[in-house]
Amino acid sequence: PVDIFFGLWDMPCGWRYEDATTGYKYVFLYFNLGALCDYDSYYWYDASQIRRILYNTLEWFGLNPSVPHDIGLYNWDTPDSVVGDTYTAVAYVKNYGITGEDFYVYCEITDSNGAVLYKDSVSVSALEPESYIPVTFNWVVPETVAYPCEGLIEAVLPGDYDDGNNSTTFDILGKVEGIT
Repeated sequence: PVDIFFGLWDMPCGWRYEDATTGYKYVFLYFNLGALCDYDSYYWYDASQIRRILYNTLEWFGLNPSVPHDIGLYNWDTPDSVVGDTYTAVAYVKNYGITGEDFYVYCEITDSNGAVLYKDSVSVSALEPESYIPVTFNWVVPETVAYPCEGLIEAVLPGDYDDGNNSTTFDILGKVEGIT
């Protein structure tokens, strides 16, 4: 297969492959995504479940698809102010793929002048499919900081199927004085 495509709700899903004689051909699977919901809401579905179904179907037909590697930020906790001497940012990183993955998560914080105040990385090993893990970054805040600051958290996996869900930016507006 050349690629896999996904429709929305009642739209077809499937894959496209290249035939040496006639060019591209398409194989469609038609199913209602509401059947794949993890929650009670009909309007929520997990793309990794659909990807797994398509991958397994392609494999069953003997088409040997490439394994879709996909990690992303599932959620994050990035307060908009510093309390005390340490700022803590937490990213919850999820494996949306179908195999265990090893990757890095990076965090960088810059001040309003663009100077890098904090930069760190955390290695994540063997994160199983459909699992997520909190990754914590602790920045010891210097006495003098040019607020507001901008932060970036990014999970990096070479060959990631969907790198559009791998990063987030956040703002730190200032320091709350008198609270420890």
